[in-house]
Amino acid sequence: MSELAHITFDDPSVFITMMEGLSNLLDEVAFVFYPDKKTAVCIKEMDTSHICSVGIWIAIADCTECTFKAETTITIKLPDLVKALKRGKKDTQLKLSIENNRFQVEFLFTNKKQSKKYILNTIDRTLVELDYDALHTMIEEYKTHFTFPNAELKNVCDDGEIITEVMQISADTNQIRFHNLTINGEFESSYEKEELIDPKLTKLEGNFFAITYLKTLHKVYPSNANITIYLNQDQPFFIRGKLGEGSMIEGFLAPRVEEDGDTYDE
Repeated sequence: MSELAHITFDDPSVFITMMEGLSNLLDEVAFVFYPDKKTAVCIKEMDTSHICSVGIWIAIADCTECTFKAETTITIKLPDLVKALKRGKKDTQLKLSIENNRFQVEFLFTNKKQSKKYILNTIDRTLVELDYDALHTMIEEYKTHFTFPNAELKNVCDDGEIITEVMQISADTNQIRFHNLTINGEFESSYEKEELIDPKLTKLEGNFFAITYLKTLHKVYPSNANITIYLNQDQPFFIRGKLGEGSMIEGFLAPRVEEDGDTYDE
């Protein structure tokens, strides 16, 4: 069979983390391989409830090797891919390739003459094109943003889950607050401006977001990565993290809309 495209990673740990994180959100994933000056492969997906979307761009500079004959889109079952990826070790090289309707996952062990190969069948699916250019234009209007370690987002979600399933994120010119008041009790975690990286903080009454989805977005990023969060009143939560030499992960999460009589006491 003729190989249409392949990419290789000497250290596949970041790619494996991304796929494991995505598997908490998606059952199927479409990879778009295309000959571009900067990007080797991208993923733009939305969950079936249309609450959360994730975009991943893997830079050519972050691949050990990449080869393309033509732009190629291929969809596979994400749980099957994750199971195969988990069989890899840190001392292996990972190669992903496409041959006609087959998606091949291959591990080449660097310390001994051994390899593992998994071939996953592809899925016929019509892709829903997400207009990230329009989303980026919307983000430019956001008045509040800040950067902190991805591990902090996990800490906030773990703390909030003790009391609630939904968390409000609000701000003033001096701090960011993660909080909620429910029939089970009250939760609050705040970060002063001095604790944040490159903050731009404005008065923000805040929106409510499902902690389950916030945790899912956290899991797509390496725990040691810095993430930038963008907030605007009555607008989606937006998260962005840059990895390596030019790779990037972005996520959008729709706010919970409060109806008359609602209280967030899940």
